[in-house]
Amino acid sequence: AAGPVGERASVRLSGYNAYTPVVADPADPRYSEIEGSRSRAGTLGATFRLGEWQQLEFNHFQGLEKRFYDDVSYSGTAYETQYDIHRRQSDVTWRADREAWQGQLRAYRGSTEITNRRTNGVAPTRPQALADEVLDGHAVFEWGAQILTVGGEHRREELENAGLLHGRYAATHQASFAQHEIAFTPRGA
Repeated sequence: AAGPVGERASVRLSGYNAYTPVVADPADPRYSEIEGSRSRAGTLGATFRLGEWQQLEFNHFQGLEKRFYDDVSYSGTAYETQYDIHRRQSDVTWRADREAWQGQLRAYRGSTEITNRRTNGVAPTRPQALADEVLDGHAVFEWGAQILTVGGEHRREELENAGLLHGRYAATHQASFAQHEIAFTPRGA
């Protein structure tokens, strides 16, 4: 569902629920040929016009996916593997659209958490969690036959897993760019 809420705001709401059954391997039904899954997710968003040339947008996504399949251990024990995958992402974006320039500044945070269970006494894999935080932006300036685009990104990622040294690893990435375009012929020619 989506629609306006007053003159300057609109909201969006979506959701889904899906199920796919596991498909057994015809050669050996102890194994799954295709894994099964059950997914539930939803998104909530809103856009606010701050004036004639700028707007602010908010979005939040949250979902749970369960995956499952049948397998056989090295010792010959048949078991079912089940993964729970929790995903979340929230973002806020400012956009501007002026006559001679356009710009965007966005911040978002996402996380994914994975847990595993196995039946018949087979040891599960370690739980793990991945989170990333990003701030990025760009601006585009137009002067007649010239276009200048500049921007950058700052990203921090962190992985938690008991198998890593100290149980976690983090990395920070930074990038910037500039691009200058000059048209030698009129646009659309």
